[in-house]
Amino acid sequence: MKAILLLFLLILFAGTISNNHIFAISIQSSELEILQKWANDHEIILQGTNKTTNELYYNGWIQSRDGIALKSVPNIINVYSALSKLPENVLQAAKGQTLYLSNQDGRSYTVLGSWSERHILENMNKGIILEQPITTQTVIHEFGHLLDFNSIQCTYGCNQSNYNTMNTQRLTIFSTPQASYISSYAETNSNENFAENFAYYVNQPETYQEKLAKDSTLKEEYDFLKNVIFSGKIFS
Repeated sequence: MKAILLLFLLILFAGTISNNHIFAISIQSSELEILQKWANDHEIILQGTNKTTNELYYNGWIQSRDGIALKSVPNIINVYSALSKLPENVLQAAKGQTLYLSNQDGRSYTVLGSWSERHILENMNKGIILEQPITTQTVIHEFGHLLDFNSIQCTYGCNQSNYNTMNTQRLTIFSTPQASYISSYAETNSNENFAENFAYYVNQPETYQEKLAKDSTLKEEYDFLKNVIFSGKIFS
């Protein structure tokens, strides 16, 4: 009997870990109100979707087809947990932009614009697509891209000018290849290097300090984030 019960539990556990949504955090109505008020106060648009990044990239946005209620999207409280830590001047980079929050599994993506003539991201606003699982690290990483593209590099126009005079400095400091990186993913290119450092600075400050103590070549990245982006603010 014990053996049968153990086998049943193993099967149940195997089924559980194969379903990425089984551990998803459903948002409570009170939490949704807090998230929505925070977004409204910062002029950030929240939009639930049942589509993946690839589907939106190639098929564009149609509200009646692609939009769903925010309460149907797991883990979106992590959006508030992550972004509410950021200072007001940093959050300005997302002003007027949309966070597309998907209930589908996949990768997240920074939306830099809409190119209808090429049928790319048609009818979509600038912002971020966040797919499951939505974690605080993913949210901050993608926000790092948004800040970088919209406020420093100004790839397709600048929505604020807090840091656009620092573009040359930023491109030099976070260039690749370089001697060492905050993470293996940061090796991908300069953009990912910036976003990874940004995410570690905000979300994993102790880990960043530990890496910094062992490798002083990361100091330029750390100092740029601390002094230029965050005006001396250190997270804990």
